[in-house]
Amino acid sequence: MASVELINITKSYDNIQNAVENISLNINDGEFLVLVGPSGCGKTTLLNLIAGLEKLTSGDILIGGINSNNISPKDRNIAMIFQNYALYPHMTIFDNIAFPLKNKKVKSDIIKDKVNQVAKLLMIEDQLLKKPAQLSGGQKQRVAIGRAIIRKPTLFLMDEPLSNLDVSLRNQMRGELKELHKNLHTTIIYVTHDQVEALTLATKLVILNEGKIQQIGLPSEIFNSPANEFVALFVGTPRMNLFKECPVKEETISKKKYIIFFNKRIVFNDAKILDTTSVDIAVRPEDFEITTDTTEGVNLHVIYSEFLGSEYIFHCEGGTQSSLDNRIIITSHIWSDDNSKRDRIQIKPNFDKLHFFNKITKERIDLSYYLA
Repeated sequence: MASVELINITKSYDNIQNAVENISLNINDGEFLVLVGPSGCGKTTLLNLIAGLEKLTSGDILIGGINSNNISPKDRNIAMIFQNYALYPHMTIFDNIAFPLKNKKVKSDIIKDKVNQVAKLLMIEDQLLKKPAQLSGGQKQRVAIGRAIIRKPTLFLMDEPLSNLDVSLRNQMRGELKELHKNLHTTIIYVTHDQVEALTLATKLVILNEGKIQQIGLPSEIFNSPANEFVALFVGTPRMNLFKECPVKEETISKKKYIIFFNKRIVFNDAKILDTTSVDIAVRPEDFEITTDTTEGVNLHVIYSEFLGSEYIFHCEGGTQSSLDNRIIITSHIWSDDNSKRDRIQIKPNFDKLHFFNKITKERIDLSYYLA
């Protein structure tokens, strides 16, 4: 295993715009760190910098406490697993897995034992005499992982290794990667644009956007307390509903500040940190409740609904609150065949699950409040 420390990492290709900008990050021994963000956010560039496949513009990379800026990729003892498997088509699966050891002139009987051990771990021991073309996508990915494991590297780098697989196989491989990490006790840095992969695999999650870190933390921390509006809207499916510029008012006598949200008065205990005339509020789709009580909540027009087996997703518009794209998305576990026929629903938010953001900086504001 190896720890990795990134110190003020910057990478620029044209000296105008930085692909990665001033990133500092500590990755501890044995962590499964996932880098996630939209296309072009810098996650693959960052992985390539750690591998030594790209040259730093500035900053330092320490692997196992050793400055690796000038160490060549082959001498960093890193295994990299790519999206496209990168198997040798003319070799058997045995020879593909054994290739790193053969290059090091390891004795054939030792190679045979190690290949069999790795193949058993990855459940491909009955595929060793086949060629890559005879394997499924999931089996090919296991072979690529096996070729990496057999070297016993100090660090695994994985660049969207599951993106070529179908949904069911991707789900299966996620579980196998998690189990593999547990069995190997190794350090993994994993790049994906799939937030489901990110949330389920990571022991530490890093959200990137435009070459900068937006938030670092446990998946549950990032999901429950997004640091800014970008993270709030990026993490979670369906994404959060964002209600922009909800007016902040002041009570005449008490001078306490409040807002009206879904026909309820929300009064803030500490108004000093509210330095704007309005705030942005985000609510996750699952934090709405469909109610039959017409005296509470807001009545919305259902544009269309989606049935996903365990839940319905309603895409709505209308009401007294404006939201992103003038749409409000609600998920519901109410079982009814009438859901697909609804044209209006009455909803209310869980007022304990509101997220507040500064309308100017877009940063999270932790506010204490009560309903009056």
